[in-house]
Amino acid sequence: MSIDGRSLATLFREAPITVFLGWQLRVCEAGVAEVVLPHKPEFEQGLGVTHGGIVATIADTAGFFAAASLVGAGLATVEFKINLLAPVRRDNLLARASVAHRGRRLLVCQVSVTGEQDRVVALAQGTYATVESNLSSAK
Repeated sequence: MSIDGRSLATLFREAPITVFLGWQLRVCEAGVAEVVLPHKPEFEQGLGVTHGGIVATIADTAGFFAAASLVGAGLATVEFKINLLAPVRRDNLLARASVAHRGRRLLVCQVSVTGEQDRVVALAQGTYATVESNLSSAK
């Protein structure tokens, strides 16, 4: 799937947040996406665990790209829920998302975030709406 001649992988790679976080889009096809986030000490809150907002960010991003793999990048997150199940201590994270429902305007994705040794640290669900916009003018 492309937007303005750019693939979703290119869109991901060129986003300023990608440089900031250092994550990678490993899979993005057929309603499935995987995002890998290597651990950085800067992600830790005061108690030495990865901040829940970082875990939520990778989950939302994986959900977005799973949905975008079916309908393109003209999407906005309209609802997001996450259950943080276990603390993350210096683990790399992997968010696996899949589209659970595709309607006319809304797509619902389920996301699992795992740490080392495939330990599930979070489960999330996001709803993404198709939007009418000219994404090339968003820069």
